[in-house]
Order: sequence, then structure tokens, then C-alpha cells
Amino acid sequence: MQSRLHAPTNLAPVDDASTLARWTMALVEREIPAEVERARFLSRSGLSSAADPDASIPAETAWEVWRELTDAHADEVVGIHFASALPESAIGVVGYLATTSETVLDGLRRVASFYRLVKSPSSMWIEEDDREVRVFDGPPAGSPPWPRHLAEAVVFAYKAFIERVTGRALLPVAVRLQHAAPASAHLVRASFGAAVQFGATHNMIAFDAADVRRRSFRHDPTLHAYLLPVAEQMLHRATAQEDDPTLSMLERAITSSLPSGNVSLERAARSLGVGARTLQRRLRERSLTFQGIVDDVRRRLASRLLEDSSRSLKEITFLLGFSDPRALRRAQRRWRTRRSSSSSSLPALVDD
Repeated sequence: MQSRLHAPTNLAPVDDASTLARWTMALVEREIPAEVERARFLSRSGLSSAADPDASIPAETAWEVWRELTDAHADEVVGIHFASALPESAIGVVGYLATTSETVLDGLRRVASFYRLVKSPSSMWIEEDDREVRVFDGPPAGSPPWPRHLAEAVVFAYKAFIERVTGRALLPVAVRLQHAAPASAHLVRASFGAAVQFGATHNMIAFDAADVRRRSFRHDPTLHAYLLPVAEQMLHRATAQEDDPTLSMLERAITSSLPSGNVSLERAARSLGVGARTLQRRLRERSLTFQGIVDDVRRRLASRLLEDSSRSLKEITFLLGFSDPRALRRAQRRWRTRRSSSSSSLPALVDD
């Protein structure tokens, strides 16, 4: 008996503040280690080395970056090597949900369920029967194939994930890739350890059903139960932002204005090309306030920045638009108070 599980993805082109964005920035850092040169590349590509480590990147821009940095790369399977070195944190909370699931298949199902948080626009689903489990992952129907090395990285990441949570080397049953066979096709086949069909209709990797029904030695029911409502909240927010692009655009405008300390409704409205009264009315219709959104953007950005041990407290204070570290600590206490009365919790940000 065969079943098919679709990921709840929005197939319309949207700005991607998900794993594709993080992978793209990680690729840039890996391939252009010099900070000044990297900043020039990001500027030329229409990107920014902004404070927000999860800053939105239009999918088309990310694909172009992958093409520019990998198409003529000396490493003929650079995408595969890139994916093989990535930890589960590379796909954020969804990666941790997958690795803490009871079985490999449960983990793959979690990825499918929360795929909007991983990559968009795209289409991912799982087909399973008594013999095989097939994972499909690629651009929306009718769209051109992903850049070759990005596609190989994405598909190989599933093999790497299963090997990581089972502690066993794994040979897929079959691999299909949408792009044409490269000159280094033999290296691709050797890396996957399986026959690879190029020029396929979909990107797909198939595994023996027994392999993916194995128990994960990384299973952690307590952590999994903690992360599940967090992921659900993130998915709800991502879906809401797709339905209301104004909110997503407003949050990006606020993020870019924070370091200057000049965050105002009027300035944000100008960046959105609307009047201040119009923006205020739209927020009121959604039972939102501008200051509440600013505070939420700061809280989420602070949580990410403070996980980066390379950043000083002084730098983080500046990037968040606070006058000094004491102001950040006061905000932290307010966030903690809010957290204590909320069903979702966040890690402490700054020690008092």
C-alpha cells in the first residue's frame, strides 16, 4: 500500500527567510572568507551582511548566488561536500525536530510537515510503500530546475541526515536529479553510492523502507515535545506573512532601521511607499501596533544574535538599536515576564 505526504508549501514565489537563505549565506562565507571581499560580493548581489542572520533572500537571488559561486567550482561535487558537512542546526528548529524524532521516517515526516520553514518556493513530499520510501524535493511545478550544485546538496542532505541519526552508512535505492548529467556524473554517482538518473522530472532520493524505519539514536522525546509547539508557531507566522506581505515588508524595514536608532512609524511607512496613517490603519485592522511589532522584531533578533558567540554585547546592543546594554537588559526582563505568561518559552538572552 502506498501513501503520499505533501508538505504544506506555498508555491508562489516569496522572499525566503528560511534554510535556503541560511545555506546561501553559509556558502558565501565558505567560498569568500575575506570579510571585505565578501561584503562587496553581497552588495553586488543585492544582498546585505545585515544584522539579522536570517535576513530574507529572494529565492531567485539565492539561486543566482549558487550559480555564480559553484558552476565553475574546482570541486566538481561542491554541493554534495557542502551538504555532508552541515549539522542539523543548518535547517533550524525543523532539523532538531527531525533528529529528535523516534524513527528516521518520523523525522522525514516532520521535515515534510514543516517544509515551509525550510525552503520556499518549492515542493516536497514523501511517497512510501512496503519496500521503499521516496523523498521528492524541488522547485514548484513548471519552474526551471534548481542550480545543479544546490539540487545535489539538497538531495544529498537526506542521505546525510539518515546516516547521522542512525550511525550507519547508507546506500540509497535510487537517485533522480532534474539537471542534465554533468561531466563529473561519475563523481556524483560515487558520492551517493547509487545509480543516478539525470534529466528527471523531479529531484528524488529513494531508500529501503527498512532503513528509514530504524529508530534514531538521537531520539529525545522531551526536547521534541518542547520544539514541536515552537515550530507550529513559526509555521503559523510564516503562513500569515505570506497572506499579508505588508507585515513581512514592515519587519524587514524595522530590522534595517534598528542600528540607526531611528525607528518610527513615519519612516517605516515611507519605506513601504504608503502614508503613516494608512500603515497605522492597516495595523489597527489586524489588531497590531507599530511598537508591538518593533518589540517583537527586537526580541526575535536578539535571541538569534546572542547565540552568536563571536558578537560582543556592545555590538548586539548597537544592532538592536538600544542606547546601552542596560536598556537591553531591561528589555530582556520585560520579554522574560511576557514569556512566563505564555505557552511558548525562549532561552534567556542576557545574564543580569
